[in-house]
Amino acid sequence: MQRRRERDQESGKQQLAALGFAFSQEFPSLFEHLSDTTFDDGSERETSTVLLFVDGGQWKACLHDRQEGLSLWVSGATYGDVMSALEADLAAGGGSWRSDRGKKSR
Repeated sequence: MQRRRERDQESGKQQLAALGFAFSQEFPSLFEHLSDTTFDDGSERETSTVLLFVDGGQWKACLHDRQEGLSLWVSGATYGDVMSALEADLAAGGGSWRSDRGKKSR
């Protein structure tokens, strides 16, 4: 997400998915990407999606930022490793984001 958001647990912002309190506490940046439908200024935000799979004995994940037309790929030995890697990249504002094929990032 290019527009950073401040976390506000009591903002009353609409969220699309009930991922659970434990998930939102353990992976707050990922939870925000997947569920927040507005930016702090009130403008609409398209939520991200995540794809998880196992390939060659490795867990892999692709976080797709539909708003920006970018994807963040991570891999790890366990499910927890992959989720923690996504959270760390998002919280730090980093990671290796790739532009969607055939689409220009916005």
